[in-house]
Amino acid sequence: MEITTRIIKGGALLEDSRRFVDEWDARRGPEENLEEFRSRNVLGKRSRSRAEDALAILRQRFVQPGPEIVRALKVLAVWPDAFRAACYYEAARNDDLLAYTAGEILYASRQRGWIRVAVEDVERALLEVPPGPAVKEWGESTRRRVIHGLLSALRDFEVLEGRATKHLARPHMPFAGFVYVLGRLRPRLASSHEIVTSSAWRWWLLDDHHVRSLFLDADREGLLHFSEAGTTVRIDWRTDGLEEMVRAVA
Repeated sequence: MEITTRIIKGGALLEDSRRFVDEWDARRGPEENLEEFRSRNVLGKRSRSRAEDALAILRQRFVQPGPEIVRALKVLAVWPDAFRAACYYEAARNDDLLAYTAGEILYASRQRGWIRVAVEDVERALLEVPPGPAVKEWGESTRRRVIHGLLSALRDFEVLEGRATKHLARPHMPFAGFVYVLGRLRPRLASSHEIVTSSAWRWWLLDDHHVRSLFLDADREGLLHFSEAGTTVRIDWRTDGLEEMVRAVA
């Protein structure tokens, strides 16, 4: 796990993500697109350094994984909830601290029935292993800035709700967003069981019942065939690749 303070500069970046995807020209290569974004200040930043920080993070989220990411996001752009879910997946995939906070700390709070999310509680949890050794190296002010950044991003991604006082939102994942994440997990994980039990679903605070309900929805929609027998899980795919999967629910 790589623990960084990246969230301070990045956050959810939802508006920037939408501009990034909308303005991306498939006829150009990645570097040409990024240079065009710089020269035109597509993200509308007040300084070059802020523009570079945002572009660096968006590049990690949407460009480095491969060209199919932006193509799929363009399809989802008409559905704000699904687009948000897809952007959240890429943000958490690219930021271990964001993924850990949502998938471990907040998920455990939900399981215990705790709803209110306090900065002090998150800080205490982050000082425990595995993030602990890295987090302890930061000064207190840096640590608090990181936590505030984490909680603000998770509010923007609708995992949390509230401003001054934050609470866990009702666990929810839009179906088209689920299909996007499923398409991203598919080539990364070796077995059907690994996909169904992936820790990524916890980023949305989803328990096993929620996850299996979404798989059954995907089965009814004809995207795949999902079956369980005891502890054995099987997924038979009826669509091929991320973009095709997303277009199937568009």
